[in-house]
Amino acid sequence: MFLDRLKSFVPNPPMESRSEKIRERIERHRLGLPSEETVKKRRFSRSLVIINLLLLIVMIFVFRRPVDRSYHTVGVEFDRTLYRLSLLRDGRSDGYRASLSVESVGGEAKTIFFSPPLAVLSIMYDSEEIERVEFGRSTSRLALHPGETRNFSNRIPAEGMEKFGREHPDLLVPPRRTIFSRDQYIPLKARLTVNTAGRITTTLDFKYEVDR
Repeated sequence: MFLDRLKSFVPNPPMESRSEKIRERIERHRLGLPSEETVKKRRFSRSLVIINLLLLIVMIFVFRRPVDRSYHTVGVEFDRTLYRLSLLRDGRSDGYRASLSVESVGGEAKTIFFSPPLAVLSIMYDSEEIERVEFGRSTSRLALHPGETRNFSNRIPAEGMEKFGREHPDLLVPPRRTIFSRDQYIPLKARLTVNTAGRITTTLDFKYEVDR
């Protein structure tokens, strides 16, 4: 009696609805069509594949971003004068465009004397010099008005850095490349020496990206 009463409270699906579903399954089977459950699974699988592909593309772009910014700058102030070195990666080659600005920051006119050249820039790995360029090769005297800035520029060729990279593959970071690894680079430094008042020196660290 108790089971009969319990069954009376459990709703039974309409017979017509169940019969209709059965007929649909039989008809799909007769026509060679997959079942609704199979279609749902295929849709889910396709969506999952698309999501995985999108994630893979995003990961590749994230891990393949440039190693370092193409623009680097550092400055040093001495005797109310600011010397600022800037390095810009040359988009047409693997070299860099180096520029040196000399700015009077003391609010007064002044004259600076140099032992030509005005400054020397050395590209180095530890204590080994790879490339060397000069600013103001014939400049021995520079007169600046208050707040005035004078600019000097030179190109750092890529040949020396390329040769250094070929001769020292053990210095590449990371040492091995995978599909997700960033581009390899060599940690270098640019040392600027200004030839005035006993020589002023400042150093800029940067990463030279190697195309291998």
